[in-house]
Amino acid sequence: MERLNIKNKTPHSIEDDSNYEWQFTLNSLIEEYQSCLLLCWKIRVGSERSIQIERIKNYVDWYYIKNLHLHFGILEDFIFSKIGCNNPVVKKALIAHRRLNKLFEEKDDPQGSLSLIEKELEKHVCFERDNLFNEIQRLVPKRELYLIMKIHSETIIMEDWGDKFWK
Repeated sequence: MERLNIKNKTPHSIEDDSNYEWQFTLNSLIEEYQSCLLLCWKIRVGSERSIQIERIKNYVDWYYIKNLHLHFGILEDFIFSKIGCNNPVVKKALIAHRRLNKLFEEKDDPQGSLSLIEKELEKHVCFERDNLFNEIQRLVPKRELYLIMKIHSETIIMEDWGDKFWK
């Protein structure tokens, strides 16, 4: 899957107020974490209600392409280089990203991969929130992080998914 190329893009109107920028950045990251945890919940609900695996997998694949793959790309292409690729937190995150990418792309055992995605994604989100987020705050300049997240938020398109199997 191709990565999104945002190196030559610039955000439209950037506020000068650094408090606003930092709040926007924090809110963007928190929303992404919540969105991933909601995906895990939807997988669990679908499984508990014995929803057809294909319906759950279709949604999970759509979510991965429209959101999570882009999130991983932003971290790997723009943020991890600011923290340092030898940082143990970055190394652990990269390993988790590779593992999750493989699970999302698994076609032979969708039921098994969905179960593992639900568990491993939730674990990884907690790791990012509790560890990586602190490293980002400590090592990535606020203005740069704001610009990255501003552009990233413009690329994420969360359309309404028609088949709400979790309701």
